[in-house]
Amino acid sequence: MSNLKDFVRVRADYFLGRPQKIKNLYVETTIACANRCYMCPARAVKKESTYMPDQLFKKIIEELAEYNFDGNLHVYGQADPLLDKKIFERIDYSHKSLPNAKIHLISTLNHLTDEMIDKLISAPLERVATSIYELDANTFLKIRGSRKFKEKLTNTIKFAKKWASVQPYEFCIHFFECDFNRQEAEFIKHFLEIIPCTLTQMSLHPISLRGVIKKKRDSWRFGTCMYSVPKITGDGNVSICFFDTNSDLKIGNVKNNSFWELLSSKNSCSLRRDILFRRSNISEKFCDVCDCAENHTLFFFLPIHKVINKIPFLPYFNSVVRPDQTKMRHSSMDVEKKLISFNELFGNNSDEWLDVIANLRNDFYKSTDS
Repeated sequence: MSNLKDFVRVRADYFLGRPQKIKNLYVETTIACANRCYMCPARAVKKESTYMPDQLFKKIIEELAEYNFDGNLHVYGQADPLLDKKIFERIDYSHKSLPNAKIHLISTLNHLTDEMIDKLISAPLERVATSIYELDANTFLKIRGSRKFKEKLTNTIKFAKKWASVQPYEFCIHFFECDFNRQEAEFIKHFLEIIPCTLTQMSLHPISLRGVIKKKRDSWRFGTCMYSVPKITGDGNVSICFFDTNSDLKIGNVKNNSFWELLSSKNSCSLRRDILFRRSNISEKFCDVCDCAENHTLFFFLPIHKVINKIPFLPYFNSVVRPDQTKMRHSSMDVEKKLISFNELFGNNSDEWLDVIANLRNDFYKSTDS
């Protein structure tokens, strides 16, 4: 009975635009990033590399501490947090102030130095994640708009080796198959089975708002994430959407208001209702073209919708129709075994690692051809 009450309460909150318990909060300490990935919404508009002031960051963390925030704190936005020179100080401060929060970090690892690797390994994090979409320089340039392929690959291998020897937290590698890497997608997946990490996440398409998902959904589609996954930009703007690059879904600024007050303000509730009931063209820019959004037609109202969604031959009723996704989770023992063979494969001379990748590619294609 309590489950049914919760179901009804949450649905009522959705209709009224009320926020839910914050599961994930993104704090964008910088918008700096050396890459210009073709699918990233933040790269669509050129911006100056700015950094969140210390005073503002501390104000945000102190307000979270007042409510004993215990969700996931992501100290990054649509940028590379390791370009923030104070990122490790910010992580330490967040951990001391929010002992129950789980701190996450995603980075390109392009600019990782040996000193930064040591700091990253010892940082009080729940998970570090990076992505590998390509294993050759030309594809890297097409996807990332950068010529830092060698740096990216060698830094990822260096970090994976160091991380696997101690495993202080989860290390996750993301992969998606796009038009630029379809030919090599299977080889990349093979490589991700070799590299030591806790979890490899794969999907056929990226979650993006930058024209990659072009088909508009003609259905009642919105993201429930707008109720529980806000983002705070470097200048203090609070948005109800993580993918809101230009603060189009801004509900206020934490410089002048309390973060918690902004979440439940009339402005934020009204904005969520506008998206929910499609009273403006906001959905066309966001939920209609985002894989985080879901089609809530019909079964949104029924408690059995989660069960129905798992039935593969009823795609019309699924809350969201997504491409096949794979998660490969490895135990500590698996990682330790992989590290031994990985160290044998990739020795101490990083100048030879690209040749190792080339040999792996040749062996892989020979095995698949036969």
